Amino acid sequence: MKIQVVRTGKLSQTTLLPLASEYRKRLGSFFKVEDFEIKADASRDKRNFAKNQEPIYRPEPGEFLVLLDERGRQYESQGFARQIQDWIDDPRVKVLTFLIGPPYGFDDATRAVARSTWSLSSLTIPSDLAWVMCWEQLYRALTILKGMPYHHD
Repeated sequence: MKIQVVRTGKLSQTTLLPLASEYRKRLGSFFKVEDFEIKADASRDKRNFAKNQEPIYRPEPGEFLVLLDERGRQYESQGFARQIQDWIDDPRVKVLTFLIGPPYGFDDATRAVARSTWSLSSLTIPSDLAWVMCWEQLYRALTILKGMPYHHD
C-alpha cells in the first residue's frame, strides 16, 4: 500500500514545509508515502470552470482517489481511522491518493474520477494549510489503528 498526497499548484507558505515533512516522515514508518504537486491550470478560473472537460488528475488502475473538498464527508478521528482501515483492507486498492484541489474547487470531470470526497472542515481552508492538515490527519488515523498514544480521546 502506498499513500500519496497531491497538491494542485505550488506551495505558497513555505514555512509549512517542515511541519508537513515531519508528518510525512512519521507516516512513512507505516507505508510508502509520496507527495507531489500537479500544475495548476490557469484556464480553470471561475469564468471557465464549467468548460473544463478533462479531470485535473486521472488515477491509475488500483489507485483510490479521495478529493479534499469542503462539501465532502466529515469524520471524527476514530471514524476516519476506521475509513482508512476499510480502504487499506480493500484488495483492489494499491495506492490511496488524496488530492487537494485548485482555488475554485473541483470540476465535474475530476469529481467523476474520484472514489470519495473528504472534508477537513465546513470552513474554507487554504490549500497549503489543508496539505499539512491532511498529512497530520493521516498520521493520526494510523496511530489510532496501531494503538499508539498520539491521539487522545
